[in-house]
Amino acid sequence: MIRNLRPNLSRSDLAAGVVSGALYILAFPPFELWFVSLFFLVPIFARCTRHGSFRQSFWTGFFAGLVGWCGLIYWLCHATGVGMSLLVCVLALYWGVFFAIAGRFRTTPFRWIFLPLVWMILEAARSVGYLAFAWGLVGQSLGSFSLLLNVTSVTGILPLSGLAILVNLGISEFLESVPISNRFKKLVFFLKTSSRVSPPVHGPAICFLAILILGVATVCGLTWTVAPEDTRKGQPLRVAAIQGNYPLDEKLEEDIDATLNRYLDLSRSAREEGAELAVWPESALTYPLRYWPGVVNRLQAFCDETGMYLLVGSVDGNQIDLGENRERWTLYNSAFLFRPGAMKEAEEYPCDLSPIQRYDKIHLVPWGEMVPLGRWWPFSMIESVIESAGGGIFEPGKEITIFEGPHGVKFGVSICFESTLSGLAHQQRELGADFLVNITNDAWFKKSTAPYQHLQHCVFRAVENRCWVVRAANTGFSAIIDPRGEVVACTSLFERGYVIETVYSLRE
Repeated sequence: MIRNLRPNLSRSDLAAGVVSGALYILAFPPFELWFVSLFFLVPIFARCTRHGSFRQSFWTGFFAGLVGWCGLIYWLCHATGVGMSLLVCVLALYWGVFFAIAGRFRTTPFRWIFLPLVWMILEAARSVGYLAFAWGLVGQSLGSFSLLLNVTSVTGILPLSGLAILVNLGISEFLESVPISNRFKKLVFFLKTSSRVSPPVHGPAICFLAILILGVATVCGLTWTVAPEDTRKGQPLRVAAIQGNYPLDEKLEEDIDATLNRYLDLSRSAREEGAELAVWPESALTYPLRYWPGVVNRLQAFCDETGMYLLVGSVDGNQIDLGENRERWTLYNSAFLFRPGAMKEAEEYPCDLSPIQRYDKIHLVPWGEMVPLGRWWPFSMIESVIESAGGGIFEPGKEITIFEGPHGVKFGVSICFESTLSGLAHQQRELGADFLVNITNDAWFKKSTAPYQHLQHCVFRAVENRCWVVRAANTGFSAIIDPRGEVVACTSLFERGYVIETVYSLRE
């Protein structure tokens, strides 16, 4: 039984996996070679038509997935090497399952419908639920092409993923249908070891259909393009995204008053340029806010003095006495909206923050902010490791908050990884949000590809919901994005400062 499950990959299988995995990486930021996603799986499809068993197709796909995901999310090792390794293996399983199915149904007449649908289902399965990880969807790579990006305002991302797989399949079928000399086959690593198990059927027709649908989607994207003047309707609001630029070691060591001074100074400068709302990044203040009455008073005094609104990323929670000199913290990753006249001077400890609107992060990062079954051994040991490494174990929030800013303009907030979840942004818009805000701390991932990829998710949220998106990141990129997906203002990585722009509610 175990012997039947062992990998049995040839050198051609391994070479095909390396090339497909590398092409997958190049399709995403910062490289953004979006057209690569239209043929990145061709080598694996070619190998699947030559395999005698779906087991070999599974392991070929799994190996390609390992290569692709290692290159795409390698930056997770800065936060958790073990977690990254486990996640890469799980994500590679999706590729293995897909190509096992592709190998099994390689001669199915309607495979050109069936296989793209299977890929879409697999991507949807890993994008929802308790352990959702909506990163690296193939359709996201096509978003680097503005016309296909516009399509997501109607279809969302998953149909773009299906379209990419259809084009991959079409190109593969076409190449298999074209007579190739033996001399050429010897030069092409994924063709040279064996012949197809069965001859291709209607290869040119499938390729033509795939290219035709791609062309139709491009024309639709052109038709659905929003004119620049249509992005500036409704109530205007001057918003600044503040970037404090704290590397992790400095962030944890600096005195809270010094941190507060930096953010308030930047916010004051933005106010002088007309900003009415300043957005601070995730965990700008790293200790439960209600246990710092002096900090709360300074934030409220700043709002009263300047007339400015402050959206502050902070930790919230309660200290629970377990008796026998034992205590436990219940922590939330939160965002608070301070506004002029919201509350009187806080004197009690802990503070009563009920007059302040707040949002608690609902979708926590698995193995980063929460551990599934973490209250039971052996998973509790993983919680201890995360906490000793400087991370936090949080409780999930229970409901979405729609904040009310200056002039009655409303907005929804996502915290860090939540920007990858299109469903959350859609719910916020349905509940009345005029624009969206994302606050994050990407300092964990240093100068890697992660900030580029993370920013792209906000671009999709802007286009999908046809609204402005404001993003404040501790070390970058902080940006303001219009409903067309144009990044109209953006900071550089690891610089202190802010971006400021007028956003609109788009209400008539």
